[in-house]
Amino acid sequence: MGSVTEALRGQRERDRAADAAMQGACQETLSALNQAEVDARMRRSKERAQRAAQMEADSAAFQDLEQRWKEESKQREDEMLRRHAEERRRSEEEKAERDKRYAEMMEESRQRAAAAEDFRKRRQDEMAEARQKREDAYAQVRAEEERVRNLRAQAHEREDDELRREEEAARAAFQQAQDDLLNARQRESRVNAGMAGGFSNIFEPFNKELDGTEARWAKFERIAASEAYIVTFEDVPYVTRDQLYRDYPMYADRQKVYKTLCKRWHPDKFLQRFCGNIAKKEDEQIMAAVKESFQVVHDMCQK
Repeated sequence: MGSVTEALRGQRERDRAADAAMQGACQETLSALNQAEVDARMRRSKERAQRAAQMEADSAAFQDLEQRWKEESKQREDEMLRRHAEERRRSEEEKAERDKRYAEMMEESRQRAAAAEDFRKRRQDEMAEARQKREDAYAQVRAEEERVRNLRAQAHEREDDELRREEEAARAAFQQAQDDLLNARQRESRVNAGMAGGFSNIFEPFNKELDGTEARWAKFERIAASEAYIVTFEDVPYVTRDQLYRDYPMYADRQKVYKTLCKRWHPDKFLQRFCGNIAKKEDEQIMAAVKESFQVVHDMCQK
């Protein structure tokens, strides 16, 4: 029991010592806290004083800024009012100038319209007068054309009569040439039937008497010389092998007349000379026969 009591007593003493230590620590802590709080309050007081001083300075600066802003605002407002007044004045002047120009343009437009109307009326009158003159001139031209047409018709009738008479005379001459050719052939037949000597001696006097190729060509040239004569296929005295052999039996004789016959029957030469007289419906047939005649001349005289 005694040991337990001592133990408890010792424990109580330790507890009291711990409590005293704790109280001392608490007192120290509380003193430190109080001192820190005092220091903090002093700092806050200084800061508040500084902020108050700064606020007073800022307030003074703000008041100065506000004063300057008000002054600048007043100046800007005055400048804006002045500009608005200037713009209103200029706008009114421009509007007055535009109204004046518009009035002048409208007046000029009315004058132009009146001038255009006057010009249109004058133009219509001039066109009507010109149209009437053209109609009168056209009527005169038509009358003159009708008179000329009548004169030409009368002249054509006279020319047709003359051409008809010339054609009848040419056809009569052609018929006479055909009759002469028939008579020549009959005489040639009689001479051939009674020949007894050399072949060339028999035909030489006959050729000198008749000269068939040249005679027929000369007669054709006479009838084709008239511009009114129309050359048909039957009118052209084409050359055949039998005719050349009959008119020029010797090769040497045919060589002598070769150039003359070539110039006469060359298609280009023939067309150049008689193209204005050839019948249009028979021109191809005539030129084909002319080419055949030229080939006959070349074959008989050069081969």
